[in-house]
Amino acid sequence: MGTFVDTNSDGPDQVCPYNKTHIISYRKFTSHILECAKNHNPDNYITCPYYAKHRVLRHEIYDHLQMCTYMVTGIVTNEQMDLYAQWSRGQSEDEGQQSEKEDNKTDDETSKCEQVEMPKDDKW
Repeated sequence: MGTFVDTNSDGPDQVCPYNKTHIISYRKFTSHILECAKNHNPDNYITCPYYAKHRVLRHEIYDHLQMCTYMVTGIVTNEQMDLYAQWSRGQSEDEGQQSEKEDNKTDDETSKCEQVEMPKDDKW
């Protein structure tokens, strides 16, 4: 497979996130990724919340956000970062919520057991 290089550059050349052999001029990069995205599964890629030209594989988004050079504090909430971390571990959103429910259930069962096993003061 050959490399496509765009020579009409007004800035640094960009590498297409969907096909690493596409080297695009800064000026044409936005239109290129929008067009190239049509040939790829949109569920596999996430648009960086800090910079829309960053398209990152879903399982790499958490690591990308930790080092993104366009990072701005306060744009991504803790809940969103937790979700991105789940995706990086390969969990779906539902699996992460189910895991939290199981953790809560375990805590509730433990507290009930402690209440049942506690001796009453009048028997001692």
